[in-house]
Amino acid sequence: MKKSMWNLIKTASMLCIFGLPMSYASANNYAYDSDDTYTNGSDYQMPIGIPAPSFGLVETHEMYQGQHYAAGGFDYRDAGNGPYTHYLDNTDPNCTDTDNEYGTAATPRCSFIPYNSLPLVEGSVVEIHGGPYMTGGTHYIIGEGTAEKPVFIRGASFANKVPLVDDADDLRIQGFYFIMENLDINETQVLIFRAPNHHISIRGNNIHDYTLTALYHSSLISTGGWNGFSNDNIVFYNNEIHHAYKYDDPAVGVNHTKDNHGLALGSDVNHVWIINNHMHHNGGDSVQTRGLNLEYIYVGGNEMNNDVENAIDIKGSKHVIVSQNKMHGYVPGFDSDGTVAIGGHEGSKLAWFLFNEMYDGLVGLRVNDDVPTTVYVIGNKMHHLEYMGFQTRYTSDIYFMGNSISETPVGFEDNGSGTNTGTYQIHNNIFYH
Repeated sequence: MKKSMWNLIKTASMLCIFGLPMSYASANNYAYDSDDTYTNGSDYQMPIGIPAPSFGLVETHEMYQGQHYAAGGFDYRDAGNGPYTHYLDNTDPNCTDTDNEYGTAATPRCSFIPYNSLPLVEGSVVEIHGGPYMTGGTHYIIGEGTAEKPVFIRGASFANKVPLVDDADDLRIQGFYFIMENLDINETQVLIFRAPNHHISIRGNNIHDYTLTALYHSSLISTGGWNGFSNDNIVFYNNEIHHAYKYDDPAVGVNHTKDNHGLALGSDVNHVWIINNHMHHNGGDSVQTRGLNLEYIYVGGNEMNNDVENAIDIKGSKHVIVSQNKMHGYVPGFDSDGTVAIGGHEGSKLAWFLFNEMYDGLVGLRVNDDVPTTVYVIGNKMHHLEYMGFQTRYTSDIYFMGNSISETPVGFEDNGSGTNTGTYQIHNNIFYH
């Protein structure tokens, strides 16, 4: 285990020993905050235990102010929303695609960049107004930037997101070093498609209302490797991801037959950041990790609530850190027993649950796998749960330290019927009713 993680465990333990349980500290008061500032990272504090991504959080198209766009042979233009190279507005009566490869504010393009003109090359900034631009069928966005000159595909502002896609089958994203922001994607499945793709940031978007009824275990947005290649260094930041399969509230009678998630990660994916998003009312989980060679997944600072199944379900992956999230509103319904979060599932290894808040459900956190696993549960606040705070089954090594469980009938339960041969380290927790 990395030294830094051991230091985290020791720090939590020492604070509890000295009468400062971490679950009462400011650590688990961290909450999703819709933030429209991307100019630098100083205003966003990374959740505890999660390293900052190398790309996708702090970059901004303003980096091109006063620069020359080599691919187009012209200086970056600016219509008041920062530099751009392509300008789209299909609601402008002056828009045209004829002899108008790039578009300007005076004469915008009417349609999105055609497939035969992709990929967007390094330094491209596509500023989008009007919309939508993609309906029905399958659509592609391909950006091939560099670390020094990333590609931006963006609505003009976070506050007024531009409808890019409406009621299409899917939107397939491919490439590297590019950022999509300030867009509205409705009734469409989003795929970071095939592989290899890397250093892609999906931030500040509204992705919602997916109703492709022919599929189980699908999601609003997902990524997985392909043909032996992997996808890596993907950032999902400050998005709202909600209503996969038009979720109905099971408390008032669910009318739901699919298991569609908000965000899903599959095999051959590594180094993914899911931070500061609001994910809710999805037909499966807000977040599910499920696959082989799926590792170094960071889920932090999100609010996840009122999904049909769980806030997060960690399956078949390893080195997953779930830190400072707020998770609530999980009741028994279709294919769910009302557990807020599940770790150590279907062969997953080394999950960390750090300083999260879990409430308004049946069970706060459950670890249930017949494959030996290790899970660290440190500094979490679990309260107002109908049945219990924490439950484990089968063979697991559990480090349960510095947590508080309150207004809940049962604090910690081993439900393995005597089959659990794992080791429990239960220290410095507070249990009270």
